[in-house]
Amino acid sequence: RCSPRSALAVPAWAAVVLAPSFVLAQTFLFFEYLVAECWFGPAVAVLQDVLPPSQRGTAQGIFSMLTTVGNIAPVAIGAALSADVPLRDALLVSVPACYTGAALGFVAVGLSLRNAAEAEVKAE
Repeated sequence: RCSPRSALAVPAWAAVVLAPSFVLAQTFLFFEYLVAECWFGPAVAVLQDVLPPSQRGTAQGIFSMLTTVGNIAPVAIGAALSADVPLRDALLVSVPACYTGAALGFVAVGLSLRNAAEAEVKAE
């Protein structure tokens, strides 16, 4: 469910950055948030579902810590701007690249969970 939505966030983000007016950009941003931020709830639900109770707190802590890694993106964009890359270009490359990576990650996790479930069924 999350991988197609992350993929849909790429053109939605491009629409935000390329919008000819502030109001239109904000309208596109609303839709971009709808598709781009859908991953959080299912990710936490999967963590809670697949892990034993004794490991859930640690997993949630690691998950929360890793989401802070995304805070490095503004630093990278700032470095690009310091190198005279136009802001629009930096945003058109960096954000879609992250969404594409997220979509691929969601596909990989989905395949891994499906394979684990099939292996568990075969073991029974």
